Amino acid sequence: MKKVKIHPIDLEELMVYMTENREEYEANDNFDIHQEFFDKYEITSEQLENILSIILPMVDVGSSPITDEKYLFLADKENKQALLKISLEQIISKK
Repeated sequence: MKKVKIHPIDLEELMVYMTENREEYEANDNFDIHQEFFDKYEITSEQLENILSIILPMVDVGSSPITDEKYLFLADKENKQALLKISLEQIISKK
């Protein structure tokens, strides 16, 4: 299984976004984003990094040969098998 390295600053920025704590994070030097993230999702930043390092290489984009609808896939690329697919319209829609 392929893994990627995630820069700690990028991981921290993602955690800030996911916890919706941008203002507090930027205003307070003692703000513990790792604890805030754990409190909200009950996983550590190390666990998040491990999950992302496995999932990110699996990301692919493609379209249905029948409808031409665009999809984001999580795929087993070695075996050319989509494990999860989500319509790009669902992701980019502002609804």
